[in-house]
Amino acid sequence: MVEIDPWSSTTYKNYARLRDEFGIQEFTRDLWNDLPNPHKLLRRNVVFGHRDFRRIKRAIEKKQPWALLTGLMPSGRMHLGHKMVIEEVIYYQSIGAEIFIAVADIEAFATRGYTLKEAEKLAKEEYIANYISLGLKPDSCQIYFQSKREEVKDLACLLGKKVNWSQMVATYGFSSSTNMIHIFSPLIQTGDILHVQLEKYGGVRPTLVPVGVDQDPHLRLCRDIVQAHRLFNVILTRERRIGIMGLSITCHSFLSTSYFTFTKCLCPSSSF
Repeated sequence: MVEIDPWSSTTYKNYARLRDEFGIQEFTRDLWNDLPNPHKLLRRNVVFGHRDFRRIKRAIEKKQPWALLTGLMPSGRMHLGHKMVIEEVIYYQSIGAEIFIAVADIEAFATRGYTLKEAEKLAKEEYIANYISLGLKPDSCQIYFQSKREEVKDLACLLGKKVNWSQMVATYGFSSSTNMIHIFSPLIQTGDILHVQLEKYGGVRPTLVPVGVDQDPHLRLCRDIVQAHRLFNVILTRERRIGIMGLSITCHSFLSTSYFTFTKCLCPSSSF
């Protein structure tokens, strides 16, 4: 079985096998062909898999509200992989998505050794400034820091009630030497993903999370938690509460040097 580590720099090549083993559906042409001006990452099959993207497509076609949540962990210089994600985000912003960008400063503290102040400085100077330069419209999106958004941290604590140690080990391979904030950081990411559907942030609506395939463990954990909590099921409960709508996910391949070279050779006049 393929192991996916969201904190490593492993390169994955057999994406068909990843789809089969982790229940990722193929991102076929019929999913993007009718979208307004489909982005080159869709046309060139860089986005190779999805879960429930049709829910997003229906919202686009019916001009209904929908949201997109992505994140960045400020742990070094911005690279082509980051550019690929933000290009996808900018495209979806242009066709109606309400954008939320989480700065994972708590995760950077937990897994990379940055202080919160160092992570904030790096995020602003290296990532957010570049995102805006690439075309992100800051006036119509929310960029926030995990450490400063209380609803995210509150949800992490609430959602953690349905997660046990065995599940975390099975999902991430944690060991007895893994520190507790590292173990807790995936729950904070779950809070990131789900808080955008709280009433304060727009309410229940389709939500897309575009990720590199290395981040799929976080999304699988989040979807499992959604199903485990009655409060976050998409049904009307006996308490007359409506919960969080199921997530939609797209997975893109890694932008390796060979892919970049191949693309430039085929399309020398296009920008990447």
